[in-house]
Amino acid sequence: MEIPTRNPLEGIKDVDAVPELVQILTQKIDRAYSQLRGLRKPEVRKLFEPLCYISPFDVEIEHPLRKPVALFNPGALLVNERELWVFPRIIPGYFWYPSAIGFFKLNLDKILEGEALDKPIKVSIVVYPRNPWDIGGCEDARAQIVNNSLTILYTGIVPGARKFHVYGGRSIQCLATLDRELKVVRSGFLTIDYRGEKFLPSDWRDSAFVEGTKNEWSFLTRLNIKGVMVCWKSILNVDDLTVRLDTLEPTLVNEPWEYKVGWSTNTVRIGKDEYLVGWHGVQVVDRRYLNGLAIVDSEGNVKAMTNYLLEPSRIEEYYGDRPGVIFGDGLVVHKDLVIWIGGVADQMIGVFVANLDKVMEAMLWIKKR
Repeated sequence: MEIPTRNPLEGIKDVDAVPELVQILTQKIDRAYSQLRGLRKPEVRKLFEPLCYISPFDVEIEHPLRKPVALFNPGALLVNERELWVFPRIIPGYFWYPSAIGFFKLNLDKILEGEALDKPIKVSIVVYPRNPWDIGGCEDARAQIVNNSLTILYTGIVPGARKFHVYGGRSIQCLATLDRELKVVRSGFLTIDYRGEKFLPSDWRDSAFVEGTKNEWSFLTRLNIKGVMVCWKSILNVDDLTVRLDTLEPTLVNEPWEYKVGWSTNTVRIGKDEYLVGWHGVQVVDRRYLNGLAIVDSEGNVKAMTNYLLEPSRIEEYYGDRPGVIFGDGLVVHKDLVIWIGGVADQMIGVFVANLDKVMEAMLWIKKR
């Protein structure tokens, strides 16, 4: 193995340090605010109900460190209509707070029927800190099939100059491709291409693929531009992992009562040119994470969105490392059900279910202004 001798971010410029770029992106955000704000209300229509919770005590990691201190924010993929593949974020300790991405399987029929889970659930580790761009941690997986390969978009933590800890590092959007044995065969991180140069925002995460062919895929993402965090759509070149600046457009923005918004889950095709995706809004008053759903087209344009459908309300969603949080990262549709597999209080996993017809009734369809 060749030892890295240069910073992987060397030569890549910060978006926030380039006034021209900041102006272009800020103008796009301002237009989006004028067009999209006011569509949603601070209301919760409770459509999701919990099916089960999975805590760190319910699993056994295939590693000498058998029990994680936290197991949350899982990506998910439905295989053969009954096998749920789950990719949780795993925390071994709280000093540096590093993350890895695990893998386990669940029988969806048993969960829907309320049967007890077989415990301990065996969890393998599939993506872990080992590259210069994610040695500080691998967080919040979104698992999808891209060009017939299992692909995971995740947040990588680049350690800061003085701090290795996650909160002293930099968050960048990473991608890993896995083979049939769930071994990583390719990994890297995304950059923004502008006039032949590469750039990174101060924080980049919450991404999901929508549709594509070969090297270009439409995808959803969340950038931090001078402290403003809204949802974007774009096109990703999956060969060189670049996003052209001109393809970036905001599609869902925070309302006045929200500190920020982001995409929460993978996308699921539910109809002709219709893809379901979860999103979250972080409240200004108490920093709670409330969740809704949106429908986007094949290019990532939002066609419809709901008000909040899923909010923390039970002790399981408050008693944990971060109270008042249900976050991402997995979404599947099975028959007439929408199943949200998410992190709970940054400590464990919750599986929630809603009726698809009820979800569609809650959609607010967007008319072009």
